[in-house]
Amino acid sequence: MIEPKYGDKGTIESDIFAIWFNPIFIEVQHNVYTKEVMQKKIDLYENYYDTGDWKDEPWQRPDKKVFPSILIITPTRYAIKSTEIYQSPSIADFIESRSGESTLQIKTKPVKNVIQSYGGSLKLKK
Repeated sequence: MIEPKYGDKGTIESDIFAIWFNPIFIEVQHNVYTKEVMQKKIDLYENYYDTGDWKDEPWQRPDKKVFPSILIITPTRYAIKSTEIYQSPSIADFIESRSGESTLQIKTKPVKNVIQSYGGSLKLKK
């Protein structure tokens, strides 16, 4: 989903939400922000976590509620300390950096006829 809304203005506004093995919020930062501005963004995600509202999202699995990881695509490295917040200059670099993990297996296959997104997950024609 592109720029999904999770409440009123002042709540999280990720650039992209995807389910890629697990749910993930993606922030694309072309501009260089101050440490304070980036911390405010992170605080919004922490506040969203604290509300517990994410547990009721339609993309949640009924057997296991998972808060999405956060990926910041940026050429700038910010001083963010979290095991669930990743920073990378590109999606390709992020995939390569995670390729050693057993949970991430990328199989190259041509994608044919992408159709629309339903409830946050991408459906493909076969």
